[in-house]
Amino acid sequence: MSIAFALPAAAITPEEAIRVVAINIRPSPFGRDLAEVEVVTRNLSLKTITAWHMEGIAEYADGHTEKRAIGADQIFYQFAPQFQQAWKPGQTRSDAMTVPVGPSGDLPVRASCRIGAVVFDDDTAVGEKRLIQLFAAGRANLARQGLQAVAAVEKALKSPDPANALRQYLEEKKITPQNGYYPGMEGNVYHLVVAGVPRETIDAYLAMMRESFLFMEAHASLREEQ
Repeated sequence: MSIAFALPAAAITPEEAIRVVAINIRPSPFGRDLAEVEVVTRNLSLKTITAWHMEGIAEYADGHTEKRAIGADQIFYQFAPQFQQAWKPGQTRSDAMTVPVGPSGDLPVRASCRIGAVVFDDDTAVGEKRLIQLFAAGRANLARQGLQAVAAVEKALKSPDPANALRQYLEEKKITPQNGYYPGMEGNVYHLVVAGVPRETIDAYLAMMRESFLFMEAHASLREEQ
């Protein structure tokens, strides 16, 4: 992972990359003591956005505020574009944050949103250095952990009893079943083995996962927009 910061004279700002086009405040569907703040934004840049960080701020009649982070890193959708969730130029998206209602059960009287950092598909970024560093570190860590997991699963598959070896690995990693199913890549492989899926199918799945983690690793070096 490496990050280069060379402040350009005419760098695009986060607000020039992402525009807040609407903010809607309404009762939350998750409880009478909660409110929902919907933030509608548009990609005004000429590039696909792969990651972003925003801070939503809800203001109440008594003067106090509630802040929430809004953001995501969708670099995986560049590797698997069939999901069609990349934030392309000109596209609008909607995000929501949940906050408590006021002391009298009142909704926030107003809300705003600050754009903290934006990362593009060419691995350039604009915004706060700290946030950009977090995106870069997150990608690098996820890639490293993923590649280590792939290697561990491949090792388990070579044992005389792959299903048992994989179950022991899951227990060591404290990966617990949810509704009878082990989650994650390791859990998927375990269930494929138990189901008797051909080894070549499992190998193809692991190869795809390794490719995705290598892709993420390759996009963990971010540089400031020129």
